Amino acid sequence: MTSREDADSSALASWSAGLSALTQDPYELSVEAAAQALRLANSTIAAASSAGLDSLATIEGVLMATDRVFSTPGVRETQNSTAGDILQVIGAFASLQARSLYLGQNRTTASYSNFQLSAEVLSLIHI
Repeated sequence: MTSREDADSSALASWSAGLSALTQDPYELSVEAAAQALRLANSTIAAASSAGLDSLATIEGVLMATDRVFSTPGVRETQNSTAGDILQVIGAFASLQARSLYLGQNRTTASYSNFQLSAEVLSLIHI
């Protein structure tokens, strides 16, 4: 889906909402489905970064889905890369969020059941 459609604001909002809806009940997800949801989350954030998305609220469903994936039974116990994938999604979102902030702007924080994300620009480096 993400590779066949142009990543404009409308498409990104749709992908995010769809991902959020698919992960609504973490107890209905298998570990494999959770891993697939994380791949879709990463693809959505990468597309948002490439598209220069102006509002991260458009893809907030990605973080909701990531939080639910972390609550999926078996995900925390698996010896695969699921935990790394979760951190990758959160880190990519934080990077995208930091690029949208201005020096002196208030810190932005989002709290979920399994993680908290906070971003703030403390200084600018000119190279």
